[in-house]
Amino acid sequence: MALPEERHYVGEVGTEMIIDCGRDISTAADMRLLVKKPDDTVVEWIAGQYLSNKNAIRYVTEAGDFDQSGEYEMQSKIAIGGFIGLGKTVKFIVYDRFA
Repeated sequence: MALPEERHYVGEVGTEMIIDCGRDISTAADMRLLVKKPDDTVVEWIAGQYLSNKNAIRYVTEAGDFDQSGEYEMQSKIAIGGFIGLGKTVKFIVYDRFA
């Protein structure tokens, strides 16, 4: 799982998150990102299939997703048939504006 080597800021909208799950997930019934925010709040972002790669999911950030500065942790969650599995955890920083 990898994110672009760029800085992200509080209030940012439209950031494309593409997560490679390491296996073909084209038949997945449910694709989500579990996100732990700096205040330890855990939220789920509903993702979709990344059409350019059958192993990857895609999510585009919306208003309120990056509402805190600090370290975020993110993990994919995929349901295929009777299998529900989690991917590796990735960590990234969301900075205050002008940082």
